[in-house]
Amino acid sequence: MESNTQNIEHQKVIIVGAGISGFSAACKLLENDVTSLRVLEAGDRIGGRIQSVQFGDTFVDLGAEYVHGEEGNLVFQIAKDFLNKTTDNEFGWKMYYSNSEKGVDELLVQCFEQIYELEKNPGDPNITLKEAFNKRYDTHVLPKYKGNKEMEKIAEEFRKTAESILLSIEGSFDWEECRTKFHNFRLCPGNEVQPWSGKGYKTIFEALKKRIGVEKAKLLDSKINFKKTVTKIVRKRDADKKIFVECQDGSKYTADHLIFTASLGVLQHDHKKMFEPGLDEGKLKAMQALGIGGIFKVALEFPERWWRDDGEMYVVWSEEDEKKLFKDVPYGPSMEGQRHWLSGFHCVSNTAKDTVIVAWIAGHYVPAVEQMDEKELKAGLMYCFNKFIKATKKIPEPIRMVRSQWVTNPQFRGSFSYETPNMEKLLPSAHSEFLEPIKDESGVPRILFAGEATHPTRFSTADGSLASGFMQADKLIKYIQ
Repeated sequence: MESNTQNIEHQKVIIVGAGISGFSAACKLLENDVTSLRVLEAGDRIGGRIQSVQFGDTFVDLGAEYVHGEEGNLVFQIAKDFLNKTTDNEFGWKMYYSNSEKGVDELLVQCFEQIYELEKNPGDPNITLKEAFNKRYDTHVLPKYKGNKEMEKIAEEFRKTAESILLSIEGSFDWEECRTKFHNFRLCPGNEVQPWSGKGYKTIFEALKKRIGVEKAKLLDSKINFKKTVTKIVRKRDADKKIFVECQDGSKYTADHLIFTASLGVLQHDHKKMFEPGLDEGKLKAMQALGIGGIFKVALEFPERWWRDDGEMYVVWSEEDEKKLFKDVPYGPSMEGQRHWLSGFHCVSNTAKDTVIVAWIAGHYVPAVEQMDEKELKAGLMYCFNKFIKATKKIPEPIRMVRSQWVTNPQFRGSFSYETPNMEKLLPSAHSEFLEPIKDESGVPRILFAGEATHPTRFSTADGSLASGFMQADKLIKYIQ
């Protein structure tokens, strides 16, 4: 990097990323009259892993979707006037067994009961999610069906559906690579599934702008530069202690302080070539103690509503039908020793619009499914809809489709973070370690990290990400002012 900085833009603070943590950090700084700042965003929009996309005459959320809880949830506190007023019991669900009219709601209830028990008593922090859940399932669920051969079989097959549900909660591809999040994660009391009115989760950005006022909101807009992929962050140890930042397009900046808000996936993949000097041992251990995977969501709009149920519809593959997948759906990605790519299809959820539904896929195939041929993906989903979802009429062809691509997008490299079973041995305080600033010799914070993976108790959530942005901005304000 060039040492001559006379023609390089200098700011007191540079924020890398305009997701919810970077955006909230910028709002907090402007709210406190710190106007010398620049936000460098690799993409062409604000939001990060909040992506509410126009879909016909409605919006669908391909990333964060619901506000989870009320008390202690900053998103709820800031944007409660923009939320639909619902109660937990208004959010219904059903579960169906493949190619059968048989409803198996009872199993779903018991699955969620075991998940709730894990929330209250997560148990041994050194065991995998698979071990933790199966121990409870084998002890508290399977014995209820002993002697009923039909239900014993379905209950055993349901274990795979439970795996997919848990992977969608944890954000991992494999339930042997993560542990239950509830060793450190804390629920916010109140409704856990609050939907947004109108335009989806991106409404939180409108609420944040409203909070700082019209003039500062306009100023904030002028501070965000898009298509600025940061490739180098160099911390100089000379007298002025400036931080040099270089972007992929060759643009350069200097700052007194920097807040890095890119995802854990980007940090894990790029930190060695990005940071000079390299990150300290604590940050490296934190990256090892945490992981990031992904879940896949695809929204489909139909010319008319054909499904019967509201809320969420879960599915259980029979052993026989799952084996038939390789013959009935011979296209799409495949992995040696793995189940069929559609085996991870486990849920269909309703949306605000009566003719739009969202299908969910979890597991090892998520990266490959993100890149699938659209016609093959659509055909595979239609196969599943016809097999599982109870229809009131013949299922028509969808008129449009949009999918998530969090894992294969190099700007994200994953949906959200999870804790690994090795966390206790490596670094029990991995999240908090990320919140510790990199300081200069005088103890002044120079590089700070924010984002969902940095929050000690609300990691994996948008509200945790927002809170981390506020926290890190607050640390800088007293030095700047």
